[in-house]
Amino acid sequence: MPECYETLSEKDKEDHIRFIAVNGKIEKRVPPELSPLVIHESGLPWYNPFMQHNRFCESSAFFHAWRNPQVFLDQPYIGFVHYDMIVKKEALEFLQANITAAEAAGKKVVFAPYCHEARDHLYQIISLSAWDRVVQIYNMLHGTRHNIHTVIDLEIPLYHTFVIHKELFHRMMTFAEVVVPRLFGFIHYDTRHLPFMLERMHGVFLALQRMDGQTGEWLPLPGIIHEDRLKDSWRSAS
Repeated sequence: MPECYETLSEKDKEDHIRFIAVNGKIEKRVPPELSPLVIHESGLPWYNPFMQHNRFCESSAFFHAWRNPQVFLDQPYIGFVHYDMIVKKEALEFLQANITAAEAAGKKVVFAPYCHEARDHLYQIISLSAWDRVVQIYNMLHGTRHNIHTVIDLEIPLYHTFVIHKELFHRMMTFAEVVVPRLFGFIHYDTRHLPFMLERMHGVFLALQRMDGQTGEWLPLPGIIHEDRLKDSWRSAS
């Protein structure tokens, strides 16, 4: 909806905003002024239609961004904002100021506007023992010795909304590529809840990286506003 970006100039949008169209079966009603900023997954050099067939929903955007670095990773940082968010100009100004300061200091930073305690979100659908197996995969990849109880009281970013350095993004997606096939078994191959579990998987990874001192400082992100009323109509009808 144009109202989500009404405080952004045309240059703001052209320089910083892209929309990813992820499911060809759902009709896209794109305002003409935003049409040049829309990237269809099906038009990318690397494209996997089976993700939508298996109900990855918006989560497939992460994989397509990672597998198409020539399109998405030409800047040091990459950010994702859920479709039911309002993005205000102050968010772009906050990002630019803090990324510039971090780079000048030789540091990295994470912007995570919506963090919640993991405990409330890891008791849903997937058992704690299964989440512990996810953590063990992290240990295998990173040479650490965590368990699920390391994570349970930490805050994890949710709503598929955060901005991170592209090196951290690469590590996150390398982890995801190993974990995702196991997730199918953990949800008993019922993919209705898969996107929610992928959201938590990313959050667990980022929380563990933060604990391991691999992310840099975590900052909020003013100007990103979650609006439930902006959810897709097909969701409320289903």
